Amino acid sequence: MWKSATLLKGKTDPFDFTEISQGLREFGVKFIHAIRPRTKAVERVGGMFQDIAEAEPGYCGRDERRDAPESLRRQMAEVEARKVDPSKYFYSFDQWNRRLGQLVDQYNAEPQQGHVLAGMSPDQAFEAHMDRHNPPMQFSAGLRYLLAHDKRRARVTLNGVTLQIGKQKFNYRGREIAHLVGREVVAWFDPENLESLVVTNPDRTNPICVGRSENPSALESLVAPEAGTLGRELARIEGQASYMKTRFNVVKAKFPLPQRQLLAAAQAEQRGREIESSRKEFSDRQIETRSRGDVIRRRARKLGLRADLVENSDKNRAALNLMAQARREGASQRDEELTAPDTTEET
Repeated sequence: MWKSATLLKGKTDPFDFTEISQGLREFGVKFIHAIRPRTKAVERVGGMFQDIAEAEPGYCGRDERRDAPESLRRQMAEVEARKVDPSKYFYSFDQWNRRLGQLVDQYNAEPQQGHVLAGMSPDQAFEAHMDRHNPPMQFSAGLRYLLAHDKRRARVTLNGVTLQIGKQKFNYRGREIAHLVGREVVAWFDPENLESLVVTNPDRTNPICVGRSENPSALESLVAPEAGTLGRELARIEGQASYMKTRFNVVKAKFPLPQRQLLAAAQAEQRGREIESSRKEFSDRQIETRSRGDVIRRRARKLGLRADLVENSDKNRAALNLMAQARREGASQRDEELTAPDTTEET
């Protein structure tokens, strides 16, 4: 994993064990080096779990290349040749997932006669030896920055924090770091978690996690209108600049700029009022025109006419009203004729 991430980490060689252990000791991690295989507790736990799973379908032994039963090889050959359905000999993924959970529960419930458990099951030992007064700490997302492989100083701008790793740039911005614009921070970059970045003060205090920005497509409204990427990024940009805008408004209200009263002639003021009145009349006419156009289009569609061929005018609106009224009167007359009793005498 470290070798495959060296380009992201910006190092020529991967981290060696000394560097890793020293970094983890900073957080109180204690290393106990195993010299013999039996010293590794996980080896024995894995072996005991395999003892339980030996009877399961598809069990291939402790070393598949050497211990796989001949019967298993025949079953695999039949499945590969499509002679039988795999469900005849093997679990499906969902079945094995459920069965694996059952085996784990079985392992944790069985008493063990070892030196540590001394007749207790793992579940019983867990309850008996748990320190209720000093429960384990939960490793929350807020502490993930401690595992970052790359720590570097960066300056927060109105565009957030941008890091360049090799030829690739990573940008992180949002309302979470809006108050840090213009300041220098320590960016804790983890190549295994590219979707978020943790920044702290230069003294490693006040950790803040911020999400990575996305690159919306210019054709999003056409190819993926439901994606919402553009809207999310606009919200991120707005959030990144929100603190500076709020601060500017506060300072602006506290320290207003001095202004001189403009001395204007009476004719200039009158001309300004005329201009405003003209603009208001024009705006009112536009609103009335749009409203009339909407009415004309709706009525034209109801009458079966092409709305784009009907001009937006008061004359056409009145004509459409007359056509609609005539159609209603014609329909009412036909209804009366159908419901009227038949007075024709039989001959």
